[in-house]
Amino acid sequence: MRLQRIVGALLVLGLLVGSGVAFAVAQSLKAEPPRVVSADFTQAKAFSPGCDCDAAIARFSLSLSHAADLSVRVTTRRGRLVRTLLDQERREGVVALTWDGRDETGAQVTDRSYQVQVRFARGRWRAAPNAVIRVDTKPPIITGDLPTGRTIAFGAAGEDGLYRYTVTSNEAASAWPTVFSVSADGTVDEVWRPEEPVALAVGRATELSWPAANRTPDRPAADGTYLVGYEVRDAAGNIVRSPASFTPGDTGTAAPVRVQALEITPSRQILTFDAQVQVAQQQLTDGLPGVQVGERTGPPATAVPRAPTRAGLYGLRVSGSRTTTWGYQPVAGKAVTLVVLPTYTWQFDNPYDAAADGFPDVAPAAQGLDRPLGDGARIGLEELLRLAGPAMSAAGRSGAVSDLRIEEEGMPKATRLLLVPGMRVWTPGLRDRLRTFIAGGGRVSLISSPLDRRALRDGDAMTVADGIDRAQISGVTRGADAAVKTAQRVRRARVALAG
Repeated sequence: MRLQRIVGALLVLGLLVGSGVAFAVAQSLKAEPPRVVSADFTQAKAFSPGCDCDAAIARFSLSLSHAADLSVRVTTRRGRLVRTLLDQERREGVVALTWDGRDETGAQVTDRSYQVQVRFARGRWRAAPNAVIRVDTKPPIITGDLPTGRTIAFGAAGEDGLYRYTVTSNEAASAWPTVFSVSADGTVDEVWRPEEPVALAVGRATELSWPAANRTPDRPAADGTYLVGYEVRDAAGNIVRSPASFTPGDTGTAAPVRVQALEITPSRQILTFDAQVQVAQQQLTDGLPGVQVGERTGPPATAVPRAPTRAGLYGLRVSGSRTTTWGYQPVAGKAVTLVVLPTYTWQFDNPYDAAADGFPDVAPAAQGLDRPLGDGARIGLEELLRLAGPAMSAAGRSGAVSDLRIEEEGMPKATRLLLVPGMRVWTPGLRDRLRTFIAGGGRVSLISSPLDRRALRDGDAMTVADGIDRAQISGVTRGADAAVKTAQRVRRARVALAG
């Protein structure tokens, strides 16, 4: 029993001693002056107050050893007060702070380096660890060397498949190659901007590139003309963009670059980097793809089959190594009824960039007559067959002709009826040809063709006149039903004449 009492007394004594030690330690900690254990200025080394960027505000933090009355201020490097950021009691741990680059009066400070100072309980001001902040509102000066007149294709080898250019900065910065497409309605779409930037050293030309891709390296960009530029950011977040804005006819320091995988023009020129292409000749009746009547494989310059001797509307389905496109081949022959391919209208509805300035051609700007059709041929042929198909069937054997050929060469001799689907754009010369044709006993059926946009032609260039200028041509019929009835009458008249 005596031993047990001794052991119990020792345990009690130990607890009392331990509590005393813990109390003493706690008291000593309270007596220790507060301090900044660590500071994080990684997002405040440099910033640009008021910029349209992520670095418009300096963000940093201080980690306190324990609770204290804390004051934080920004000063010049010589210690002159610029802005008081904090003056209150804070708990131990992380204290997050921001500075918007303004002084005590609310005015934005000048570009220079500043420091952050702290003090506890009205003690002495001391610089926080690594607490230097640089205010930099001046964007870097960028010089770009972007070659002009380049055409590339997705997946092509060497320089044919990659557009290369260089940019040079007067300060260390990060650069992203940027590529834009601009639609006819003015919509701008960024099609290329890698996630990771390229580092720019001071004064050293650094190469950027674009592989004719759309958003990801494995997705090809469609045929057309694009604006290639760059975005450069310095350490403070200041941004330089090219193009800085999108104004038709003004590309600034950006460069228009064409992507040409496979294209065909109204005159049946095939434009491609492929050494061999395949061209299928399709007779079109009810719709695409029609009935194949010819085929040729060979170099682009000689791959288009000769026009058939039989009158009709023929499509050309052109296939390369990576894509397929459509063209057309009208044959009038000795057909009495001809459907008109409205080439002028299709070319003005085609958003292709003939001027290669990075912006789609929009009326009333002058446009070339033999520029690549893009999707215009496929879409146009489908619409033409939808509008004129019933009348062509009612006419029996029929051929085709373009408005361009009618204006330049006149009406084929055997023609008695013109079916005109989907035509809006006309020239005075074409109108005169139609009037002469009607005066000579011919018939013209306008199928969904308002003829309300007059075009002025100067060689291979055309300009659409501003506003609505409807062509007045007496003796025409209008609408799909009228076209079918007219085709039936002409057909019956020809049968009676032959009998």
